[in-house]
Amino acid sequence: MNSNAVQKVKNNIWRRIIVKSIVLALWALGMLFVALRGDGELAESTYLYMVFAIVAVWIVSTIRDVRRLRDESALRKAAIEETDERNVMISYKATRLAVTIMACLFPIALFVLAYYDMQDVINALAFTICLFLVAYMASWFFIAKKC
Repeated sequence: MNSNAVQKVKNNIWRRIIVKSIVLALWALGMLFVALRGDGELAESTYLYMVFAIVAVWIVSTIRDVRRLRDESALRKAAIEETDERNVMISYKATRLAVTIMACLFPIALFVLAYYDMQDVINALAFTICLFLVAYMASWFFIAKKC
């Protein structure tokens, strides 16, 4: 494996660490904000436990990524895995299947919520569905233009 591929994997791992840190920090801050806005029972809040879980996931995944960055053989192995056509195809198909499943489950969830007359949750879920579909279409146009 040439040094360019290893350097590219290193850059991808650093990018992944930074993006993951930002996303998980925003998510944890949002959950903490929701927990603090509640009835004052912070210690018993489910959202607080979610914050701890998010922080734990961030720590474990960051440690794994940093260990991979320090080990040259692990970097070579990661470079091979990221460029292997089979792994790329599996990742593509898994993502596509997950998107299809979620696109099918969202309307079912809307019907169930409508049956139980949960209008606020319906509005939030409908907004999420619209945002999801806009992001999907925007990414599709971006990728189509890039290829």
